[in-house]
Amino acid sequence: MRSRRWRHLDTCEYRTIVWGEVPRIKCPEHGCLTIRVPWADPGRRYTNAFEMYVMECLRETPLHAVSRRLGLSRGAINGIEQHAMKRMPTEWWRTQRVG
Repeated sequence: MRSRRWRHLDTCEYRTIVWGEVPRIKCPEHGCLTIRVPWADPGRRYTNAFEMYVMECLRETPLHAVSRRLGLSRGAINGIEQHAMKRMPTEWWRTQRVG
């Protein structure tokens, strides 16, 4: 088992960390693999819910304010933003003419 931690949505204004031991398996074809967890993408340090919350904050608040409020570096926020943009369907970003 491999011990992992993910930052999750704050609870009552306290930072919440999800901690768990993630099983690893030996695959004859691919070697040693870590089981995928449903709340976070592989290799990510934040839950999907937390990453989406950061994106919602960025829609309404400047980056420096989000950084200060959530205690994240600019680099961490940029990484979350890039990852979220890869996950979103391409149609979401297309601009449509209104009117």
